[in-house]
Amino acid sequence: PSNPALLKDRARAHTRLAAYKQAADDWSALIALDPSSEPAYLHRAQALLAAGDTAAALADFDTVLARNAGSVDARIGRGNVFVALDQKSDAYREFDLA
Repeated sequence: PSNPALLKDRARAHTRLAAYKQAADDWSALIALDPSSEPAYLHRAQALLAAGDTAAALADFDTVLARNAGSVDARIGRGNVFVALDQKSDAYREFDLA
């Protein structure tokens, strides 16, 4: 689908169903339609993290921070990635920066 509202709704539905890979795919489609969408990168990062793809999640959180250095959501997301990687000192740093 190329309808942004439909893609958002479907991505959210996939997330509620714990279908994180499918949610990430829909957020990717939204990013293709609007590469400047910070929320789409944040949601895709969260879906990727939930799916266990920490490297891709971290890359998306970094993309958000490159565009908006003050993004609390991206900092918290990075912290959660580091928690998943058992890198506690890095996680604490990100949470403190949030």
